[in-house]
Formats: sequence, C-alpha cells, structure tokens
Amino acid sequence: MEEGEIFMDTIFTMETFISVVMIGYGIWMLFRSAQQLRTNIKLRNEYKNSHKDYEEVNVYTGFLIFFAIMMAAGIFLAFFPYVEDNVYYYRLAYSLIALIAVSMGMDTLVKRRVIFDDNGFLYEKAYYRYRSIMNVTRNKGLMKNTEISSTEEKRITISHKMGEAFDVHYDNWKNRKKH
Repeated sequence: MEEGEIFMDTIFTMETFISVVMIGYGIWMLFRSAQQLRTNIKLRNEYKNSHKDYEEVNVYTGFLIFFAIMMAAGIFLAFFPYVEDNVYYYRLAYSLIALIAVSMGMDTLVKRRVIFDDNGFLYEKAYYRYRSIMNVTRNKGLMKNTEISSTEEKRITISHKMGEAFDVHYDNWKNRKKH
C-alpha cells in the first residue's frame, strides 16, 4: 500500500468510528428519554387514579413545537438531494438532529409538567412533600427558574411559570399549618 492509501484508510476508519459513536449516542439519548417519559407517565397515572384534588401545570407547548420543527427540519434535510461529495455526513448530521430533537421533546414532557396537591407535588419521578422543603430560590436573569431544596438533599429546578404555581400552593400549605 502506498502512503496516500494508508492515510485515506485511516481517515475513513476515523470517520466511521465517529459516525458509529454519534449514532450510538443519539440512540442512547432517545432510549433514556423514552424510559424517563414512560416512568413519568406511569407515576402520573397512578397519582391521578389515587387523588381527586390536584392541579396540573403544563408549560411544555412552546418547547414541543420547537423540537417538532427541529425534528421535521432534520428529517427533511437528511433526505434532501445534495450535490456535495460528503452527502453521507450531511445525512448523518441531520438525522442526529432529528433524533436529538425527539429526545429533547420527550425530556420536555417530563421536566415541564408538575402536579400540585394540598400536601406536596409530583415532579419528574418523585413526590415531594411541602414539609420537606428547606429553601426556595428564585433565579433571575435570562433563564428565570425556581430552585427548591429539600431535606433529602435534593435540588429541584422548575421553570418560572411552574415556580409561580408552586408559590401559590406552598403559601396555601403554610397558611393552613398556621391555623
């Protein structure tokens, strides 16, 4: 083999390795997100079947629309007819964008929904009682959110809108405790 052929084989091997790693990462993200969503849906359904008085707060619509557009764009561009030499890599990149957008959409469904009741709230994969809350911090700036610290040394970060609903329920609980 000539030196140029060895160099080209090395580049092809590296490109193949990187492609396999990226595809594996995209599939892993999709699997992990699907697993979290499945767990969240199961917990939410169990909660709803066993409780009557609760308020559900969903703030995911805008994010889902964004990720749906990203997924559609990724799929469209993955099958777009290219004239370039590196068509495979364009298709790979846009397919990965679509995979990651689906994964992020599933994450959005888990992280942007909360159920409140008189004693606590269900978020992601756990129920948190108001009495276990030690500290509530409101972060200001570009990404406004609310950070909740509990006695179990967990930190929960929720969106600003979910934080506003949390404040109402948490204040109601504190007022009931006083009386």
